[in-house]
Amino acid sequence: MEADIAVVAADLARAVELTMDPAVPQQQRMDAYTACERFKETSPLCAQCGFYLAQCSTMSHFVRHFGLQLMEHCVKYRWNQMSQQEKLFIKENAMKLLCNGIEPSLQEHNHMKDAMSRVVVEMIKREWPQQWPSLLAELNNACMRGESQTELVCFVFLRLVEDVALLQTLESNQRRKDIYQALTSNMEEIFSFFLSLIQDHCNKHKTKIAAGQFQEAAANARVVQVVLLTLTGFVEWVSIQHIMADDGHLLQILYLLLDQESFQMEAAECLLQIVMRKGKVEERKPLLVLFSEDAMQCVFKAVGDTSNGVVDERKYCFLKKLCQLLTGLGTQLCTLWGKDEGVSVRPPCFSDYLEVILAFTRHPSLTLSHYANSLWMAFFKHDQISKDHVFLTFIPKWVQSTAPKIIKVSYPSVRSGAISDTAAYTVIDYDSEEEFAAYFHRCRSDMLDAFRQATLVAPLVTFAYVEEWLTIRIQKSMAELSIECNLLHPTFLEWEALSQVLESILSRILLSTERPSVGSGLRLLDLCLTYEPVDPLLLSTLLSCISALFVFLSMSPAESSASLLPRVLDKIFAALVFSEPGQTKESRSRAVKNVRRHAASLMVKIGQKYPLLLLPVFERIHATVQSLNSDPGQLSKMERVTLQEALLLISNHFCDYERQTKFVEEVIGSGASQWLSMGSEAFMGPREFMAFVGLDRPPVEPSSNDLNGQNRAHITFCVNLFMAVVKRCAWPDDPDRASRGGFVVSRTETGNPVCRNPATPHIMPLLPNLLQLLRVFNALWTPDALALLSDGYKAAHAMLVVDRTNLLGVGSPLPADHLDITRPRNQTPLDRMQHFLTLCHDYSYHILGNAGPSLGRDFYGLPGLAASLISTVFSNLERLSNKWQYITQLYETGRIDDENTDTQEVLEDMLNRTLTREYLDVLKVALVGGSTDSGSLGFDMDQDEAPRPNVLLQTEVSELGSLILRYENTCQSVVLCIFRALFWNDTLASLKATQLAAPVVRLLASDGSLNPDVAAHIMTSVLQGLQMHGQHEGNQGSLLSLGAQVYEILRPNFPNIVDVMLQIPNCSPHELQKLDEKIVANNQKGTKVEKAKKEVFKRITSQLIGRSMGQLFRKEMKIADLPKMELPHRPKPPPLDELLQEGETLCPLFTPSTNHAVVRSDIT
Repeated sequence: MEADIAVVAADLARAVELTMDPAVPQQQRMDAYTACERFKETSPLCAQCGFYLAQCSTMSHFVRHFGLQLMEHCVKYRWNQMSQQEKLFIKENAMKLLCNGIEPSLQEHNHMKDAMSRVVVEMIKREWPQQWPSLLAELNNACMRGESQTELVCFVFLRLVEDVALLQTLESNQRRKDIYQALTSNMEEIFSFFLSLIQDHCNKHKTKIAAGQFQEAAANARVVQVVLLTLTGFVEWVSIQHIMADDGHLLQILYLLLDQESFQMEAAECLLQIVMRKGKVEERKPLLVLFSEDAMQCVFKAVGDTSNGVVDERKYCFLKKLCQLLTGLGTQLCTLWGKDEGVSVRPPCFSDYLEVILAFTRHPSLTLSHYANSLWMAFFKHDQISKDHVFLTFIPKWVQSTAPKIIKVSYPSVRSGAISDTAAYTVIDYDSEEEFAAYFHRCRSDMLDAFRQATLVAPLVTFAYVEEWLTIRIQKSMAELSIECNLLHPTFLEWEALSQVLESILSRILLSTERPSVGSGLRLLDLCLTYEPVDPLLLSTLLSCISALFVFLSMSPAESSASLLPRVLDKIFAALVFSEPGQTKESRSRAVKNVRRHAASLMVKIGQKYPLLLLPVFERIHATVQSLNSDPGQLSKMERVTLQEALLLISNHFCDYERQTKFVEEVIGSGASQWLSMGSEAFMGPREFMAFVGLDRPPVEPSSNDLNGQNRAHITFCVNLFMAVVKRCAWPDDPDRASRGGFVVSRTETGNPVCRNPATPHIMPLLPNLLQLLRVFNALWTPDALALLSDGYKAAHAMLVVDRTNLLGVGSPLPADHLDITRPRNQTPLDRMQHFLTLCHDYSYHILGNAGPSLGRDFYGLPGLAASLISTVFSNLERLSNKWQYITQLYETGRIDDENTDTQEVLEDMLNRTLTREYLDVLKVALVGGSTDSGSLGFDMDQDEAPRPNVLLQTEVSELGSLILRYENTCQSVVLCIFRALFWNDTLASLKATQLAAPVVRLLASDGSLNPDVAAHIMTSVLQGLQMHGQHEGNQGSLLSLGAQVYEILRPNFPNIVDVMLQIPNCSPHELQKLDEKIVANNQKGTKVEKAKKEVFKRITSQLIGRSMGQLFRKEMKIADLPKMELPHRPKPPPLDELLQEGETLCPLFTPSTNHAVVRSDIT
């Protein structure tokens, strides 16, 4: 027998070596692999050969690892069919391998240690504790045999707690409970065992290092590292009493290990898991011991030891872990400080703790600064901590440390090793310029948020810093007026960061209880107005500073604002007409165009935020704008529209309908006449439109020679102008002012005023042409229109590159910077045409979407509005249905898969999914109300967790929804779409449909609108949804709740749905009967979906619920339950009459006496 095993094992060894030999042909390796797998599945000698290979020291580690896999396979899949003798053979030999340990030649192969521990863990999952009570003693004895055996024992514990407590991959609930209880009952001994291992091997490591026995010391170091790794798996879930046992002895050891380079990373990881524990306040409170002086000294020393010399990647990784540890500790403090069960006073060494956090804030690494910033943000938001006087003393230090981090830095082109160089850490943390740019943007955004929050806590501190910074920067800039900047110039980078910090701070000034003096702000504003930069980049940042400081004008007395406001407006208009020598309207550089647009946008911003401040000087602004408009070589069409938008915002505060509507007529006049004339020519049909904009002609380059380009510019100007009017024009918010100003035309039945928009009489005549334009846009997709496209514009309807990359999620180039003149945008005629079509299409729908809330009843009262919308906006939409069917066919035929991500079909699939989700959002608003925000789902799809399905499914249909569902022409289409989306190949669309299905079925059932066929279709759709999307926990939970509700609603009136349920594989009538009983019981207790009913429905549909591809062909593993564990019971207290002495009774207790009175007074 042994000879046979040796022969077979030798063949297996050769096969394994073949599979790992890259020089062997692929087919031969595949044959060898197939032979190994066949042996594993079928051979009765699997365990014997596995042990033979695993213990054979002459074999390679590949072969020995395969031997361990054979043993593990036998335990996982054959254990229940094995005889007791075979089980004993595997157990004894597995423990023999463990006791023999790992040879020195295999010490670096961690996969061998893991495989060996896995064999033991799989046996533990099937036998311990009931049938293997001696396990802990055997593991303890193995540890006494050497360092290698101790490592293996620790790996056994680690893999066991991963399967049972952390990852919970043990599928048998009963066995998981048994092992969990056994671990818990022995936890005190287990922790004591781990601590003794750490202390013992740390001492041995130190002794051997001193003696120069470095190889032997390395073995002890590995043991300590593995023990710490194993402890990390325990501390996350065990009772806090084990962590705090012996006055926090474990924490003391871990903090001391932070100072030892060999163990500091593992110790920090273990401490991090401890401070990140969740739970009740009383369970977290003991962790405040980590604020002790000794603990802080250990941290100080650990930080100091990593701050010397050049950048070391391992030390840097430790610093990041240490920073996470300290921020986690601070998060615990935020939870505990101020709570009744927590702490009401500052913890000891809080000042030292903040010094350490401040050190991380100052660190050159952006990652460390970002970690620390999240904690500062939490402290700023905390009611008690933000008022603590020690914490307040650190805010000036934080401001000085964080503000320089706002200055943009570039990804280094060469690797630097300087310890103070941000670039040295950047190349460690980020692999590309794109990755770093995205992270820096997020990091800076979070730091600016912290400045906003800090201003609410200490406004005088933050303002004083930025006041000094701005003053010094302007003084420096005035001394270098002739400087020319680019986006990487240090002067521009500082100005840009300064403007961002200034805006963040001053945006919260009005919300602060303590405000800086208005005089200081006005002095800064005056200083900005006196600075005259000649570089457009610097001028743009200066405008940002003026915009932020404008708040002080709103806070100042009338006489101060009256003197400064004209100067501010002059500065803005000077920037609006800024130009460099020799430039004309056609030849302006991008930087000049940008600063002019910035000035125009600034007028809109202050017109929106401070309209009452600008109202007294409206005529002056109006006259200036008219003067600029009269010069055809001065303003671009976009600048003209933007300025008109600012004037419209200010005019809203005329509170005089006649004056306002007259002004709107003036603004919209030239554009309206142009629009009407274009409509009669260009919007009659797709052919006329294409000829008007040049789609049917070859592209023209340069753009100045493109005559059709002027037509496109006119359309763009009109669309932008009309959108500005529709969005910005409004009646007064105050009903009294609206009434006095002539805005109120009638009142509702409840007495609320009905107001008219001053733009209504001017916009309404333009809407027919807008609808015609939208009809033309839809008609551009017809075959006839597509055939008219010239060859150069065949791709004109394609998505913009930025939209395409965002939709596909394939990553995009560096974030576009509109100021970046070093990266010229060489737009082709095709690019310009694509941007024109996209902008006009989107803005036209924005106009239509804003017309409802802006124009109000006048818009909805348009004669024939519904018919017009159907014939224009919703024309030619059958192509979308065809596209939906086409995409479905592509999936069914396998022409789209997860790896084929750069095809037109995949792009169309993503568009189709997005459109379907948005359409379901529209149905949600129409049927049940609410917003279309996908965040309202209440969960993240990446988390794969159910979004409280019972809450989602209890929604009621709105009044509008009832009208839609009770109208024959809309009901069928809406209902069929919702239930088709349940099992369409998109998880998010299915989840959105799940929210709508239950209220829809409830309403239709209550109205008696259902028949047996429709009921069967509804139930089938839910089951198909489970089959398609049941693999996702979020979808499965919602669909199960929906299925249970739908069955409950339909079952009493439509018995035929039982036939639908019986079509589920292995569905038993007995289980259906149980579900019927639950429904009857549920009707007696209310309409809430009970957990028990949902569980029954899940059992019924278990064979139907879809599984992921990774689970479809997975070999089933069954673990048999062991006899129930006998837990020790608390002894019952004896009856009271047994405690009474002979002759005693209870009567004297109720008899007044002196003695009893004394006892009662003592208790009191």
